[in-house]
Amino acid sequence: NMMRLRGHIYTQPSAVVVLDTSGSMCNPDDQAKALSCIASGLRKLARFKVICGDTRITSRKDVVSIKQIEWAGGGGTDMAAILERVDKEDRPDSIVLVTDCETGWPDRPTRARLVVACTSNDLVAFEKTPSWARKVLLSTERSV
Repeated sequence: NMMRLRGHIYTQPSAVVVLDTSGSMCNPDDQAKALSCIASGLRKLARFKVICGDTRITSRKDVVSIKQIEWAGGGGTDMAAILERVDKEDRPDSIVLVTDCETGWPDRPTRARLVVACTSNDLVAFEKTPSWARKVLLSTERSV
């Protein structure tokens, strides 16, 4: 019959990173920006799921270091199908898509908040991202 003490409930967001490993992402500059973006997220959250794919999911694992990422793929690009599948199956709070933006997009907004981290300097492809998604243009020095 003791009084309940107030406490803190610590919650961590359910974040998933989707990494575009298509052929257009195989240049070293895009890969460096992508891995730098993921490393920055790992410093903040310490652990999250990274899903790699091009037209299909090729790798899915919880990572604590960028050394655990398997850059598998290299084919065409269809991030729309991967995003819809991740949104439906994993049900995260947010999805961070690391891509060069040379892909198709879902027809409707994802349930999870979508953040598109663009590795490319192609502003035309960057502007084609959906208006309902948050867009971040990555640079080699820092995020803009």
